[in-house]
Amino acid sequence: MRSTRSRSLAVLPPELTLELTYRQTQKTLQTLRSAWVKSPRERSQLDPVLRGLGRMQAKLESRLLQIAVLGLVGQGKSSLLNALLGESRFETGALHGVTRQFRAARWEQTEVPLPLSLELWDTPGLDEVNGEQRSRLARRVAQRADLILFVMAGDLTELECEVLADLRRSGKPVILVFNKVDQYAQADREAIYDKIQFDRLGDWEAEIVMTAAAPLKRSLRRRDDGQMEIHHHLTLPQVADLKTKIYEIVERDGLALLTLNGLLYAQAAQTRILDCKLTLREAAAEELIWKSALAKAVAVAINPIALLDILAGTIVDVSLILSLAQLYGLPLTRWGAWRLLRAIGMSTAALSAGELMTSVGLGSIKGLLGTGVGPTGGASLAPYISVAVTQGAIAGTSAYAVGQVAKRYLAAGGKGQAELAEAIQQVFTTLDRDSILSRLRGELQRRTG
Repeated sequence: MRSTRSRSLAVLPPELTLELTYRQTQKTLQTLRSAWVKSPRERSQLDPVLRGLGRMQAKLESRLLQIAVLGLVGQGKSSLLNALLGESRFETGALHGVTRQFRAARWEQTEVPLPLSLELWDTPGLDEVNGEQRSRLARRVAQRADLILFVMAGDLTELECEVLADLRRSGKPVILVFNKVDQYAQADREAIYDKIQFDRLGDWEAEIVMTAAAPLKRSLRRRDDGQMEIHHHLTLPQVADLKTKIYEIVERDGLALLTLNGLLYAQAAQTRILDCKLTLREAAAEELIWKSALAKAVAVAINPIALLDILAGTIVDVSLILSLAQLYGLPLTRWGAWRLLRAIGMSTAALSAGELMTSVGLGSIKGLLGTGVGPTGGASLAPYISVAVTQGAIAGTSAYAVGQVAKRYLAAGGKGQAELAEAIQQVFTTLDRDSILSRLRGELQRRTG
């Protein structure tokens, strides 16, 4: 069932819905930084996560859309960025692999006014590093950048296909840039284009744009000794189609790209924070849960009166939730603990109903056997004990399950992760069919649940 907030947003115009979701994303990032991480020990272990959240928050506040280039060595990534900027901001050279680390530059002089600021990232060639480093680089870029330009200079290699598959699974929007097309005859470049589009990409509807970032013109000239030689010189870059495509995406999908990337980053950070909290308090929480499970099992087993054993078990569950809340530093009243227990029961309705029916049935049988101990001369004592042990074991198992669910809820500061997933889905409702993000809807929905 969709929340009230989600239903209310659904009746708003898509532009307003997206703007509200964007602002809520900023608040979510701030909440993760300030409210979720409290103890010095947590802050020490989560320092990289907190700094990353700060960068993402600042990026959203300044409405800065970051575009990264990825590709193998020698594909013309730096030259392409310089051509987009209209000036030499990124180092290029005759030797392959000039770029050794991340470099960034603001793209301020665009031919059309845009609703967002733009920043271009240059990255090292993917084949300059070994497999594990390459994988980390691709994941880092995929997590932080809002849009990726994957630069190639011919048919895709096996390595390029592997990296593109990883990017697709990450749900990151990608424009494939077929660079250096000036080096191919028209028929050859069209054949390569078709090969990539229909054979290499399969069912992936990726954008492919042809460019020549640093085209060379060949001409004959006579040397001083009278011999003729081929002379190469640079001509004007051919990147107009790529600029148009980027402007179109930023104009139509820029805010959605920023919002979605912020939500995905928050979701990943939330998981890391939650895991850290659980790890730091795991031993103490598990001890509490096991003690409570044993106490509930004993309380239910020894209580001879049907239904009162259920009450006794409920009291133990509420006490467990209160103890866990204290452990995780979250103030919680008895009424709050009861409401959480009820929510846990509703989220596991089948298990709760089964436990209740079993407990009532066994409790009734246990009561009858208990009243018959005297008249039967103790003959009913053995089955009484057997039923009591069975009922106690079921109650203990139930308490353990309640403790595990409550532990994750309380470690998250009293908030589940459903809100972020819901916000991500909300972004999709604002997109039209031609959006670059619409083509990634399936991958992102599988990733976010």
